[in-house]
Amino acid sequence: MIICPECKGEMKEERTSVTLFREGQPVLFEDVPAWVCVQCGEIWLSAEAARKLDERLAGELKPRRYISMPVVAFAATS
Repeated sequence: MIICPECKGEMKEERTSVTLFREGQPVLFEDVPAWVCVQCGEIWLSAEAARKLDERLAGELKPRRYISMPVVAFAATS
């Protein structure tokens, strides 16, 4: 069993989403293999998964779809 370094909860192998930035623009990668803490949600990527994400981000992107999302300034929230 892998233990979360943040909260000491159990980590499970799952598929998750990871958002990275390229030239200031967010790129959402779906279905990324990772270890996810069942208690706090902390995500760990293997070295191989991280390397593949870096390669994909540096190469030509072929999006399956596009999404829009709201942008909110932290200071404006109450």
